[in-house]
Amino acid sequence: RSTLFPYTTLFRSLADGDSAGGGLSAEQKSELDRIVRTFREMSPKNAAAILEKTEINLAVAVLEGLQEDLRAKILGRMEPELAAKLMEELSRRKNR
Repeated sequence: RSTLFPYTTLFRSLADGDSAGGGLSAEQKSELDRIVRTFREMSPKNAAAILEKTEINLAVAVLEGLQEDLRAKILGRMEPELAAKLMEELSRRKNR
């Protein structure tokens, strides 16, 4: 198996509309949790820079896994247009 295998399947599941807890397998949830923990340890500035370049479904899933205050700090350091798009997607997923 490729070292990208967990990410590839995780990206596909997230692109299909599965959220941080939704229809992910146990392995995918574990991988997403690991990614979220990594972002918790970063500065908001660095996390924002990385998430700006991350596929939107993964970025939203990561943001869903963060505490509200950290999420706000990260979004506040992003380009406003992208931050707005991510907030819209977070809101849409929350209201499912």
